[in-house]
Order: sequence, then structure tokens, then C-alpha cells
Amino acid sequence: MKLRKYFPFIPAIIIVITLLWYGLFKIKYLHPNLLREKLKWLSPLSLEVIFFLFIILLIICFPSIIRIFKKVSKKSLILLASLILLGTFVTSFIAPRTNRIYYDEHIYMNIGQNIAFIHKAGMCNEGENLYGVYRCYRLEYNKQPNGWPYILSIVYRLFGVKDLWGHIVNNLFMGISIIVVFLLGFILFETEEAALFAALSYIIIPQNHLWFSTVAVEPSASLFCGLSILFPLIYYKTNKTKMLLLSFATWAFAIQFRTESPLILFTVIAIFLLLMKDELLKPDRYLIFSIFLILIFPFLLHLFAVRTENWGAQGAKFALKYLKQNYHINAPFYIKNIEFPAIVTFIAVIGVISFKKWKESLICLLWFSSFFFIFLFFYAGSYHYGADVRYSLLTYMPIALLAGFGAKKISKLLSIFITKKYSIIIIAGLFLYFLIYFLPNIRATTQEAWAARSDVYFAKKMAKLIPKNSIILTHNPNMFLIWGKNAAQASTATYDPQRMRYYFHKYKGGVFFHYNYWCGVHNILQRSFCTNILKRYPNRLVISYKDKNFTYALYKLESPMIKRYQRKMR
Repeated sequence: MKLRKYFPFIPAIIIVITLLWYGLFKIKYLHPNLLREKLKWLSPLSLEVIFFLFIILLIICFPSIIRIFKKVSKKSLILLASLILLGTFVTSFIAPRTNRIYYDEHIYMNIGQNIAFIHKAGMCNEGENLYGVYRCYRLEYNKQPNGWPYILSIVYRLFGVKDLWGHIVNNLFMGISIIVVFLLGFILFETEEAALFAALSYIIIPQNHLWFSTVAVEPSASLFCGLSILFPLIYYKTNKTKMLLLSFATWAFAIQFRTESPLILFTVIAIFLLLMKDELLKPDRYLIFSIFLILIFPFLLHLFAVRTENWGAQGAKFALKYLKQNYHINAPFYIKNIEFPAIVTFIAVIGVISFKKWKESLICLLWFSSFFFIFLFFYAGSYHYGADVRYSLLTYMPIALLAGFGAKKISKLLSIFITKKYSIIIIAGLFLYFLIYFLPNIRATTQEAWAARSDVYFAKKMAKLIPKNSIILTHNPNMFLIWGKNAAQASTATYDPQRMRYYFHKYKGGVFFHYNYWCGVHNILQRSFCTNILKRYPNRLVISYKDKNFTYALYKLESPMIKRYQRKMR
């Protein structure tokens, strides 16, 4: 009878050995390009299965989640609702709704478009929107995981393709993130006061509002990391297996947003070691874990397929040589009170050094450290490297939780001299003051990537001038495809003249060229694609715009064959 309880180990061991054998002896012999071709359909298919399981288990576990709210007083629920409205309002209506990562956000949207309509993951280098039907003829698998594009694909299926939907989804995710922070604070520190202060701390961080009003991946990555911590903690409190199953489904999905997203699993392991050590000794848990491995196997294939990517680095992507320069920028970021409210950091430190709830504080510290230290060794890990301050978003939830606990400790200390009510009002008022203090930062569009931002702004105007049944050549076909146009890479004119002849024959509305941001950069190859088009094909300027030293223009191209024919007729 004692042996029977170990039976779940058998299928678990078989599954693990099979995956290891397939990974070690089969996949390594596949060419990365061939593997990427397979991942174009395998990645969205696996995400479909994982997300379906996540939604079903979330519905099943919803009563258990609601019971947590029943333990919260009505007064605190009203305050939480007020914080949700405040945070979502600031994100949606005060922070500028713009893009900050060019042209990654449009790539995410286009990958979502491809998942939704052709059920393949990748960015489209040549595609068309004709008579309500979307097609992609040249699909390139992207190096980033597909979790965020998959979410966008669901929205596109329901409401159609608009770049606005991505902004709205992230706006809504801000509200959900506030709820997650509150629940985490309530479960970890077991007080409504700490939970509300944690949610308030999260709201006053200006970078949250700036980035939750974009279509960047970091907001959703941060949210699902929070859910990855929340659900096992609910399982810890309820001891219901369905919550554990939901946790596994959440982990399988959460690790597929950014390449470093799997680091959240270290914090998950810490939760089990610190709070639920006995769970690691239950044989049936390993059967669930083996199913988890099956679910994430396509993601592991993805990591293997993109392992040779240079990620824009000339030398090593990760190295000790980046530590000093990144640390001197990233560490002061949390205390300078320029882009991040220093009060949150200082109160978080008080929460740590109080030495009460040390296990819970250690969980938050490990969570913060995982996503803070990893970028210290990354060549582009500095928060002031372009728009890479977005990497800091993954550290905000744990630091807000610690700040919530620290604020509760300060409130308790102040209550020695004044009433509890006034001590809470003073601390909450101080937090809100810093929200007002950072409002000018929250309203700022900022100058990073201004030339690319202008490119998108003017391109959207140009798109309205392009007639139906036409195609536009551009360095960024993704955005034109999202706007319902037909588009192809500008490099086609250089590398595939025969394809150009096909364009002139098929698209009777005309062949257009988008003279864009890449035509003005100091990159000989990218500029050559622009000059080659204008030299080889007779053209007519349709419209042009200028911003500082950058020119953006729309040209209509003519076939050289037609031009020669017209000359002969004369």
C-alpha cells in the first residue's frame, strides 16, 4: 500500500525522460531556421492550450478568490475601488497614449494579428488586407516570446485589428495589477492596512502610468508575474488542489512574455520552500509538474531556437563588464526621486528591517532581486539606455508590497502619539502628494525615440492617402498591415526585382514607397534600400513632412517597363 502512493512518480519520470531525450538528441540537430518554422504554428497552438486551461481553472477557482475579498471590510473594499479608479484614470487619461518602444510595439501588434488570422506567430514582411481577408506571404519568427502578442490576438478576434486596443488592454491591466498588489499584501502581511498602502505605493510610481499606456510587453509581464505569486499563496491559505492547478497554468503562461520572465519561478520555489515544504514531498505534485513541462516545451524550444540572437550587441550579451556601469545607474534610480518616488524605496526598507514577517519579506526581496540583478549583467540593462527604464517595471510589485508593510509599521509607530485614523491619513496624504509631485513626469511624452515617434505619426497620415488595391514599400510593414493596408519590406526592390514587377501588375491602385525613419539613420545598408528604390523606379512625391533633421515622405512609384513603353509611344 505504501508503494501505491509513489505510482504518480512513474508517468512523471517517463515524461521527463522523454522530453530530455527529445531535447538532447533530436532538437540539437535541427537547424535553428527549421525549428523557427515549426514554432510559427507550435508556439501559438501551445499558448492557446495554456490560456484555455488558465481561463477554465480561473473560473473554477473564482469562488476561492472571492472568499478572500469577503474577509476584507466594506470600508477597505471601497478604498480599494477608489484606488483602482484613481490608478486606471491616471493611466488612461493623464499619461499620454503613445508608443515608447520603436518599432517593437508594432511588431507585437502585428504578431498578434498573424496569430489571430493565420494562426501563426511571426512578424509579417509582406502581407495584404483585401476584401476583409488578411494574408501574410513572408512571415519571420520573432526572437521575443509570444505571450503578449497572443493576448492581443484574442482582442483582435473579438473586436478587429486596431492599434488602440493594445493601449486599452494595458490600461485595464493597470487596474487588475492594483487588485493583485492588494491581494498579495493582504495574504502576505495579513492586514488590510498594509494591503491598501501597497496598492497606493504601486499607483504613485510614475513609470507604471507611462508604460501601462503603451503597447509594450512589460506591463503584462509584470501582471502575470504577480499572478504567479498570488495563486500559490491562495493555495497556501486554502489548500485546494484546484488552486495549485491554476498556479501551474499561470506559471506556464507567465514565463512566455519576456526572455527573463522565467526568473519568477525562483520566487515561486522560495514560496514552497519557506511556506509549503511538505508539498515538495507529495508524489502526485510531480505528475502535475511533468504536465507543466509538456505545456512549456514549445517555449523551451523557442529559447533554444533564439539562443544565437545577438539582441543588438556587438560583443557578449551578458558579461561582468556591464555590472559597474549598470549598477551606478540602476541602483540610484530608486532613491534619486526623479523617475521613481524615493519615499516608496525608503518605506520599503523600513518594511524589511522590521524583521517581522521575515519569510514574506524574503519572498518580496527575492522577487525584486531576480529582476533587478539580471539586467546589471545585460549590455543594454541600464535603465537610462534608450527607453530601457521599462525593465524596472518588473520590480515594482515586490517593492510596493514591502512599502505597504513598512507604511503599516510607521502608522503603528505614529499611533503612539496620535490616533490610528490620523496616522493613516498622514501617510496616505504623503503618498498622494508624491503622486501629484510626479504628474508632470506622467504627462510627458519624453524625447526618447522622437524621430521614430514622428515616423509613426506621419505614416498614419500617409496611410489615409493610399488607395485601395495598392501596396506600400516600407522598412516597417507591420504598422501599415495593422492599419488595414497592403505592405512589404523596402528591401524587396533591392533583392527581388521580379517581385516588384509582380506588384506593379497586381496592385492597380499603385505601388508606393514610404521614405521613413530608417532612410535618415547612419546605417549604410538601411539607407541603401531607400536610395535604390528612388534611383531604379520613376517616382512622384505625394506628400512630405519634416521634423528637425528628419524627412518623411510618400512616393508613388511607376514601373520602368511602363515608362519605357510610354517613351516609345511618344
